Amino acid sequence: MKEKNITMNDDISIRRLMKSSKVTASENLKYRIMHQVETESVLTRKKIPALKPAQNILNDFLSIYGIMYAVLAVLIAFTWFSNGMEAVLAPQFMWLVLSIAFIFSIFILIISIDASVSAKRSKSASTH
Repeated sequence: MKEKNITMNDDISIRRLMKSSKVTASENLKYRIMHQVETESVLTRKKIPALKPAQNILNDFLSIYGIMYAVLAVLIAFTWFSNGMEAVLAPQFMWLVLSIAFIFSIFILIISIDASVSAKRSKSASTH
């Protein structure tokens, strides 16, 4: 019993010594540390999420059809200067013009479908 009492007394005295020797930080030190933390948080760069440029279908549409009209203008000019107006108004030439327009329309359709599929993929990937 005495041993237990002695160890308790020793324990109590050790606790008192530790409490009395415990150094507390002054308010000035706390303020300086908090000020340092705030300053570091302001000065550090924040990561900006990389934004993927959105595909603008209108830009694709205008560029593809602009190229189509340029190709048709060159084709019509070449045909007109080489064979005359009758060759430009011939049904075979009109079928050629319609075929070129159809090919460019298919191309814009493929680009539109690709843009919508990739937008769905990126949207579903960002939610997971």
